[in-house]
Amino acid sequence: MRRAVEEHGRDPVRDDVWDWLAERTSWVPTEFSDDAGEDGSAPISSRSTSSADPGQPRYYLAVPPAAMPTLVAELGSGARRRAGRA
Repeated sequence: MRRAVEEHGRDPVRDDVWDWLAERTSWVPTEFSDDAGEDGSAPISSRSTSSADPGQPRYYLAVPPAAMPTLVAELGSGARRRAGRA
């Protein structure tokens, strides 16, 4: 990911900024052509925010449009579980 940011970004990548971002970034690959593909969202929705970044989690979803409703519902149910509102 860093290589792509360095290649396509507008500004030089600073090590301190990159380290901060990398600590808070995770990659969860899944295969939506498989019926169990939406289960890949479970690790995302179950992650809690760190004490160093108490805000809400941010998501970048590179998924086919047809998968979006299911994925958003899965992420929403994970957020409700984290908040104790299952």
